[in-house]
Amino acid sequence: MATVVLPVLDERETVPAIVSQLLDYASVSEVIVVDDGEDGAAALIDERFADARGIHRANGDGLSSAVLRGVDEAETEIVACMDGDGQHPVGATVAGIELVRDGADVAVGTRRGASGRVAADWSTYRRAVSAGATVLARLAVPQARELTDPMSGLFAIRRDCVMAARDRLRPA
Repeated sequence: MATVVLPVLDERETVPAIVSQLLDYASVSEVIVVDDGEDGAAALIDERFADARGIHRANGDGLSSAVLRGVDEAETEIVACMDGDGQHPVGATVAGIELVRDGADVAVGTRRGASGRVAADWSTYRRAVSAGATVLARLAVPQARELTDPMSGLFAIRRDCVMAARDRLRPA
């Protein structure tokens, strides 16, 4: 079983459908929505779903700290993360969970593989930021050089891998 963490910022419109789809899979036992926005997404999730929790952070510290908060709260050995805006296919998240369940330490999704794609409505600026972040990740983390899209935001990981390094992680 796995926990899926959805870090969100004003994505109330897309999150309920994603949570519902995730909970349809037997491998997903809980969903944690970490909400840094002001649109009430966390409260909506708490109202609608028994196997999902919403955490509202009034002074959220950004995406990476939201992901870590979700990992801290997870009650399963496997934790996956995906965006709450609908850009990641739920099936790809579940495929990552299955890879970790079958022995991988981490599985990273890509938008640049055979079945991946970058959203058509991405601005030139967003595309440039993503490309720049990918270059930086590959320079800073040698293992990221093997990934086609280290900044996709879609991954599954054994929770103990994160917790073993938790005291060294400093979210920006």
